[in-house]
Amino acid sequence: MKKLVATAAVAAMLGSAAFAEISFGSWCRSVTVLGNGINEQKDGNDIILANTQSWGGTGSRVGLAVNGKNEDETLGFNFEIHSESPEFTSQYVWWAPIEQVKLQVGLDAGNDTLRGDACFGMWDLLRIGAVKDGKKFGLGEFGHGSEGWTFQNQGADGAVLGIFPIEGLKLYASLGMPHTNRTFDDDGEITSIEKYNAANVVGRYSKYAVGYDIEGVGTIKVGLDTTPDRVDVKDGDATKKKDQNIINAAFDLKAVEGLYVGIGAFIPTVQKIDATETALGNRVNAYARYNADALTVHARVGTVIGTGYKDKDGVGKKDGGFGFLVGGCVEYAVLDGLTVYGQADYANGIWWNRSEQDNQDVLDFGVGAKKDFAGGWVSLGFEGATNDNGQFSVYETGKGFSWAVPLVINFGL
Repeated sequence: MKKLVATAAVAAMLGSAAFAEISFGSWCRSVTVLGNGINEQKDGNDIILANTQSWGGTGSRVGLAVNGKNEDETLGFNFEIHSESPEFTSQYVWWAPIEQVKLQVGLDAGNDTLRGDACFGMWDLLRIGAVKDGKKFGLGEFGHGSEGWTFQNQGADGAVLGIFPIEGLKLYASLGMPHTNRTFDDDGEITSIEKYNAANVVGRYSKYAVGYDIEGVGTIKVGLDTTPDRVDVKDGDATKKKDQNIINAAFDLKAVEGLYVGIGAFIPTVQKIDATETALGNRVNAYARYNADALTVHARVGTVIGTGYKDKDGVGKKDGGFGFLVGGCVEYAVLDGLTVYGQADYANGIWWNRSEQDNQDVLDFGVGAKKDFAGGWVSLGFEGATNDNGQFSVYETGKGFSWAVPLVINFGL
């Protein structure tokens, strides 16, 4: 009986293989970092040796991805697991009944077709200082991360509907839907699934985006993010909750050969909130990349305008703050497959910590070399950051200098 079952299973698998395409892939990254960090006695720094990831996770990442689709590419699936986490980080199925429509349903569904990134240099090595994916102050994806620097992503834990009615036009509705009998109420407390009704899904847990490609010029993008937390708003003497939505508009210029320029604005619909919380303020970010033969130059600028902050005396202000970040990187291919780089970034205290007080800003820099191999690369460098903004906490908490020597191994199939 067991032999019959096994034979039937093999026959079914071989039969299905004639009508479907299944592919396997893998992506791996490991960072071995030597740096300074506070000692056990809390009275100085030790030299620390650790294994991590570019974004600061635990251990090396080794991922396995399996993708499949049927012969006419109307149905498919994606499955991905990362070894440093017991959870499946991406698993969804998709359906594309016609070329103009695609529906993806599952965990981490969607893609980053319209997302405007500013990732370069230390982002792929060890993210310290202003390079960190700084989702601080409850800002979520409205934080400091270089991913989504000028425009939001189109992913969701739920469903992503993409519609492409004419050439160059893309419309996305990314609906955040529950996967269990748990969800959250207005105050972030777990509650019953009944409160996760359709109106909440559409109006508080979802994102929407439209992009249009102008041939030979660039791409116009407009989006709405309804996922940020609700905030307290003064209504006379009372306080009430109000949705903090984000309107996002961006333009990518691609008209000049070798040059890419992206600029994006993030405008919160609630500009002023209660003094006990921090106002988001308006953001305008820009990124430029220029490539000429062996030379590549990157530059980015970030601003937050009208945000709440603390003044030099530590007094909280509801709005009026101006924060900024400037940064850049130069890469040069000295030999075939061997590139050297140098990067520096500075963010003032309001941009980085919503404060004008001392030691709230950050300056980071990095130098190094990257060698390409078949399927991957290896990099070795030196990085530093002021005001305790490195990989490890250092002595003189909040104002000490942090340094690191990362060795990065990156490989994919």
